Amino acid sequence: MVATGWLLVTRRGVDVDLAPGDRVTALGRLLEVDGEPMRFPLGDRHHHTEVRLKAVDG
Repeated sequence: MVATGWLLVTRRGVDVDLAPGDRVTALGRLLEVDGEPMRFPLGDRHHHTEVRLKAVDG
């Protein structure tokens, strides 16, 4: 089995409605959310979101 991972980082002020186990298509591949999305505030506002993604082949 080969596991490959990516980190999705949103633009400033952008959030995404994703949860662990959700699937998205990106880079021409079906990817799965790996863990909880991490939301980063700046003061009292949302700055950006980071989401670990994984694809498993084999």
